[in-house]
Amino acid sequence: MARMIREQSDALNVALNSYGFYYRFEEDQSFERILENAAETDASFIRTWGGNTSSAVFSDIEKE
Repeated sequence: MARMIREQSDALNVALNSYGFYYRFEEDQSFERILENAAETDASFIRTWGGNTSSAVFSDIEKE
């Protein structure tokens, strides 16, 4: 999937600046695989959100 996204963005001449994902510590999630996907897209930055809750759910006060 990451390779396909990279190929499509290259075809459209669109740079992928960052790769973002949720990292859930209680799940069996390989951080190596995440790094491989980010490298495949050639993203300059990796953005990581920890936990199970989307930031859209939190109020501005909770985000601070």
